[in-house]
Amino acid sequence: MCKNDTSLSDMVDEFRAKAYESFKALFSPDQLETGSWASNKSLRSSFDYILIIKSDNEEYSSIMCVGLDLHKIDQFFRDSVDSDRSLDLLKDALTEFGNVYCGLINDIPLFSKKYGILRQHPPQEAVKYAFFSTMDSAVEGYLLLPEYGEELYVGYGIHTKNKAEQKQVSKEFSTLFEGL
Repeated sequence: MCKNDTSLSDMVDEFRAKAYESFKALFSPDQLETGSWASNKSLRSSFDYILIIKSDNEEYSSIMCVGLDLHKIDQFFRDSVDSDRSLDLLKDALTEFGNVYCGLINDIPLFSKKYGILRQHPPQEAVKYAFFSTMDSAVEGYLLLPEYGEELYVGYGIHTKNKAEQKQVSKEFSTLFEGL
């Protein structure tokens, strides 16, 4: 792994392509576009619904965030008239999207060369706001769903772990394989 450069800025196009590929494969929307994508040091964190998937290895920790404002939730699932059911379906569907997206990010050759393979943790949800610390680097952008009039925010940030975080992960990894 390259330890000197922790920037995702040279992978913005790959992150956008993997988001598009993941969403298209899972949902097969009639229309899907990618909005503007950019690299920076933080993730947007204020949406009606936020899906968070953390990943890590011994050296790096990442956060993948999917954000959606739900003013048109019923339009996402045309066959469902129950908005609570629509929200449950949407949460499940976005979790699958997040899992696939994180897996495809690990498959980006430059990403795995820089950071190694990061293992995913169970998804978490937030409503209205989530706090994300500053990252070494982040990529964020939007998938546009013209048929629903919606934008789906997708962000991914990574940072180098401090020594205490690295020791904790080393301990967790060593206990995983005890008794084998």
